[in-house]
Formats: sequence, C-alpha cells, structure tokens
Amino acid sequence: MVGGGMKKFSIVSFIIVILFLTGCKQDKYDNNDVAAIVNDKEVTVEEIRWLHSLEDESLEQLVRSYVKEEIMVQEAMKMGVDVSHKVEEELKGYSLPAEPPQGKENPILDFYKKQADKLDMSPEEYGEFYIEKSTERREYTKKYIENEIGKPAQSEDIEYHDKLNKMYDNLLTKYQDNIDILIK
Repeated sequence: MVGGGMKKFSIVSFIIVILFLTGCKQDKYDNNDVAAIVNDKEVTVEEIRWLHSLEDESLEQLVRSYVKEEIMVQEAMKMGVDVSHKVEEELKGYSLPAEPPQGKENPILDFYKKQADKLDMSPEEYGEFYIEKSTERREYTKKYIENEIGKPAQSEDIEYHDKLNKMYDNLLTKYQDNIDILIK
C-alpha cells in the first residue's frame, strides 16, 4: 500500500510540476488586453503582436513606439491621406517566403510562422495580413512626416533627424492628455 501511495504521489507531483511549467510559459498579457488608448482608440496587445515579435518583457517599449506611430497614422488619416494604392501594390507582389534548403534559415519565414502560431492562424494568412498592415502604417507615417518636415536631403541628414525627433516630441506633448498607456 505504501508503495502505491508513493507512486500516486509521484504521478500527481509530476502533473503539478508540468502544469506549473506550462503556466509559466504562457504570455503575461492576453491578446484582448488593452495596451493603450490613443485619442479614444483602444490599442490591444494583439494589434501590437500583429506587427512585432514580442515577448512580454519588451511590450512596454513597443507600446510606446506603437503609440507614437498611431498618432501619426491618425494625423495622416485626418489629412485625407490615401495609401490604398500602395497597399494593393504590395499585396499583388506578395507570396509567402519559400522554405529554405535543409540546414538553412529564412528569418522572415520563421517570423511569420512564430507570429502565426501566437495568433492562431496559418503563416500564409499572417504573412498577407502583415504585409497589408505594415505597409499601411508605414505609408501613413511616411506621408505624415513628409507633410510636416519634408523628405531628408540624404540618409545621414542629422538636421533632419533632429527635426523628426522634435516632431515626435511635439506630437506627444500635443496629445499627452489623449494618450493612456496601460501596459507598465
């Protein structure tokens, strides 16, 4: 009897340890959690995960970056910027990256697979959605920046980068009362 009791205890202990370890690997934040509110628009953890490979440790920093970008996207939309043609153009040329030969890696495909798994979808679905959303956000922010401070004269234009940083700071100051970052 004593041996059987010890065996049951060992099995139960093993199951508890497995459940504990499984629980520890789960994300700290649920996809439906609101990470921030920008001008009354809720930004969920899922929206950020759509575009970024993120671990909970880096979430706060990514939320802040996403908020800055979201302000520019909203400003560009208010200006009537249309990016649909650029999004359509990018999607026309899109195809899921091919599986690499044995022993080789494809970081883009690996990213798509990892994100698709986190978001419970196929890599093909994720890849298409990623191209659409990242192109849309990139084009909105690009058009907003060009409207506000123009294009850089060259890629290493320090004065332009200073203007860009000042523009970011001004936006954050302008909307400070309309931004609530909930992930801390």
